[in-house]
Amino acid sequence: MAYEALFEPIKIGSTVLKNRYGMAPCNFLFQDWSGMMTDEDIAYYVARAKGGSGVCIVGAILNTDFGKKYANIPWLYLTSIEHVPGMAMLAESIRVGGSQPFIQLLPSTGSRATPMSGAQPIAPSAGVTYEFGTDESHGAASRILKNRLQGKWLKDEYTKHPEPREITTDEMQQLIDEASRNAKLAVLAGYEGIELHLCHHYILDQFRDPRFNKRTDKYGGSLENRNRFIVEYSAAVIASIREERPDMTIGVRVGSECGGSGGYTLDDTKYLAGQLQELGIDYWHTSIGFPPIPKAKMDSPEDGGYLPWSIELKKVLKVPVMTPGVHSPQLAEQAIREGWTDVVTQGRTLVADPELPNKVQQNRVDDIVKCTKCNLCWVGFELCLPGRCDVNPQMGREKYNPDYLLKEGFRGPAMLPHVLRK
Repeated sequence: MAYEALFEPIKIGSTVLKNRYGMAPCNFLFQDWSGMMTDEDIAYYVARAKGGSGVCIVGAILNTDFGKKYANIPWLYLTSIEHVPGMAMLAESIRVGGSQPFIQLLPSTGSRATPMSGAQPIAPSAGVTYEFGTDESHGAASRILKNRLQGKWLKDEYTKHPEPREITTDEMQQLIDEASRNAKLAVLAGYEGIELHLCHHYILDQFRDPRFNKRTDKYGGSLENRNRFIVEYSAAVIASIREERPDMTIGVRVGSECGGSGGYTLDDTKYLAGQLQELGIDYWHTSIGFPPIPKAKMDSPEDGGYLPWSIELKKVLKVPVMTPGVHSPQLAEQAIREGWTDVVTQGRTLVADPELPNKVQQNRVDDIVKCTKCNLCWVGFELCLPGRCDVNPQMGREKYNPDYLLKEGFRGPAMLPHVLRK
């Protein structure tokens, strides 16, 4: 086999992945504003599970009632027992499809997101307004939106971020308490792993960024203080999860560094990595800081723009590292062989071709439908509409394709959650 390293199993925490390909967490909004699971969500993930991914990370999932007030898109929710049956069905379906089900949990948005409820957005500090397009990550998607949103109402609704108010310390504690309690629901739903969303300029990540955090209390100023909310949040959620399942696999997704000037640096992230590692995480999932450095933008012609960060972070991390943005199978194989990363997670590449891992394993790389990095899939996210793909017209319509139906039931203990196999 030409790509042997990519198809070696790896144990992350208590979970064994059959290969080094993972499905990165992405939101393409097949659900409505009720936050309930849909048949299309399940079919979408089953397509990628059957396509050969060793792990499918579901997310991001909004998991606090506090956060619902500030929702900017129709997120899937995991805030009460009513959401568990659908989430459990999804976990089961991914498992029957041949992959390990992980779930990424997000407590709330920040001032980057315009709440559709009309509520004033929250931020670490008041008075620092988030400008539309300043994250610069989605490239062509932002250009499509600017051309599409010509009228005043649409521009106001979708391209302007209101001035935020400062989140209070009582609200921060409320967010921690709700997120910790509701993380237990992911254990109940049968997921093999839980990933904490700590990135992408939502509220936790904004506390790290000196451009948004102007606080003068213990949560602002020094690097230690700016990390404090993330560390307190992560410690509480991890402890809550492990009360229910001591061997649950838990990871974090964290921004690496911000482009331009004034944001957090890679050295800042290395320091945070040490703090989070002390809390007992099982893996690290590399991501961008906003604005991203040019080679990590989503429409960058370069491949593997996240790998330099993972290489550096592996110097301070003792846990496996997952890295997105590696489109080429040849580069992915090299990255695993050279030890630059341990798992390559695929987002838009699996949108374009759910069968990518299977095709690589079968040495059919010429048959892969390649992502063109046009970012049409992200236009729907910005407009609160279902995602679509320019090269895969079935994206978002998988439930109508008989190839993605689960024609086999459980095939014994291997198909059951880890805790039920003991």
